Amino acid sequence: MAKDTVTKDMAKKYFQSSSIRLSSLGLSVGLACLLSITGCDDKDTKDPKSGKDVTSETNSGGLEAVKPNVNEVCGNANLATGLSNYLVNNVRQQTKTFAAAHAQSSNVQLDLEKVGTEAENISIDVSNLQAVKGAQPLTNGMVSCQANVAMSLPAEVVSRANAMYNNGGQGDLEQVLANTNVKLDGNALTADAFSFMVDPQSSNIQTTGQPALLKATSEVLAQSSIKSQIDAQEAARRAAARKKAQREAAARRKAQQLAAKRKAQREAAARKKALAEQQRALQEAEGQSANLSLETDGVPFDKATTPTAPAKNQSANKPLAVKGAENIEVVIVEEQGTY
Repeated sequence: MAKDTVTKDMAKKYFQSSSIRLSSLGLSVGLACLLSITGCDDKDTKDPKSGKDVTSETNSGGLEAVKPNVNEVCGNANLATGLSNYLVNNVRQQTKTFAAAHAQSSNVQLDLEKVGTEAENISIDVSNLQAVKGAQPLTNGMVSCQANVAMSLPAEVVSRANAMYNNGGQGDLEQVLANTNVKLDGNALTADAFSFMVDPQSSNIQTTGQPALLKATSEVLAQSSIKSQIDAQEAARRAAARKKAQREAAARRKAQQLAAKRKAQREAAARKKALAEQQRALQEAEGQSANLSLETDGVPFDKATTPTAPAKNQSANKPLAVKGAENIEVVIVEEQGTY
């Protein structure tokens, strides 16, 4: 404490004394050292070896922090991989959030963890990494960078999302994305000059707000998941309806077969009954004939059936006697073809 008091008094005397002249280089150096001791800030200088700007702000540990070179930070070859991972993780979380909201409004049951894994199917291309023009390191040491980013999705995902937007009356997917300054190139959602911040020390990446590309990609995945579940539920309903129709058709066929079988049984019973009646009638007829034969047994049929003429009529059947007939000769004269 005494040393600091003496030093400050010396500095005070140094400034107040009009008799002291800074006429030599030695005194100038001494003054600079003295000012440094009293806690004055130095101005930005250049590193004598690299020629780069150096910030000589003193931190709590007494070490000087060097300003990062924004072009080197943003142009790092490993930054593309880090950005891709950041985008996938961000899309995974946002997709689950959007899908949960849509599922509730659509009365659809979703497995959100499964929905989140859809982000793993994204193919990300990062190009033209560079620092944001005119950007300087932020007060927290992070650097602002930008890149062209293309996030390619599976074709069926884009198709389902497009159907959802059309069914909802919002137009096709390309029009919806254009309203958010995101382009649809085939199955890829693209954005030029995608801005983000990176920490030169930890390589951590952050974005400000909710970038349109991330929101659009997450929304497309969420809409696709909803459409997929709706289609699955509809397919299940159709399958259930088909099974029901098949069961009903099988029941009808069984009923028809049973009815036909019963009809055949009735017809067979009727034929059997008719045949039995015919046989019974025939047997009755044969029985009557047998009884008639028994009544006439032992009596010749001609006598039994031919009535005997009365005796008084028997003379009528005798030939008439002609007198002198015994003396009549019958002469047969043959004529050709005539007897």
